[in-house]
Amino acid sequence: MEATTVQVLLVSDDPEMEGRVRSCLRKGTTVVCRPADGVVDATGSLSEHGRDIAEDVGQDTVVLIEWTFGSAPDLNVLTHAVRERRLGPCIMLCDRMERPEALAAGADAVLTLPFDPAHLEALILAHRRLVHVVERSVRHELGEARDTNTVLEVGGVRLDRSTLTVGHRERETRVTPRESGLLAYLMQNAERVCTREELLAKVWGIAFDTGTNMVDVYVFFVRRKLNALGAGEGIVTVRGSGYRFVGAVASEA
Repeated sequence: MEATTVQVLLVSDDPEMEGRVRSCLRKGTTVVCRPADGVVDATGSLSEHGRDIAEDVGQDTVVLIEWTFGSAPDLNVLTHAVRERRLGPCIMLCDRMERPEALAAGADAVLTLPFDPAHLEALILAHRRLVHVVERSVRHELGEARDTNTVLEVGGVRLDRSTLTVGHRERETRVTPRESGLLAYLMQNAERVCTREELLAKVWGIAFDTGTNMVDVYVFFVRRKLNALGAGEGIVTVRGSGYRFVGAVASEA
């Protein structure tokens, strides 16, 4: 296979990670390392530091992100911003046991250290082929449906999936793409109990048990944001079954 030109933007807080990644790459590969800490601000939106990282991404740049389960929501915001700018893959570096969770959380691909540079190059080529095929097949469909059914309003909670914002009354906050997908599905099925298995299948596209509490963690993230808006938790737990969206809880006296 012909070697692919690679420019690597590494996002990691580990001071030794850059050296470990360089040791896996071909000589002459450009590597820029930026810290992962602080990519979002207190509202959950991309911070100035996060915007700087996204703006550093060129058309031939591969983004390598050191992934951990706890940092997944913040890194999802960053990967969404990167994807809005260009077509290259966001590849997560993680432990072997965390690969299913990293893929489910939004990674285009995962690698464990050490990795073969030919493997990285093959992932890049495969991703580029997939993106171009999907772009051609859905461009017309997306053009027709661009302004259709992007805003949901149920129980006093308003979700705009095109801008990734959720609001209640006069207040509004940002959500990540995964949080948006989870909240949208629960809102579309309001007052019905959605099982964890159903949410994994419909929101994450996973038809098997990951063996983690990933759904519970993301429900917690969404509840926290609804609470900050003054809407209450919005989602109730049905013990032994799953979750049900009930909308904003009235707070008037």
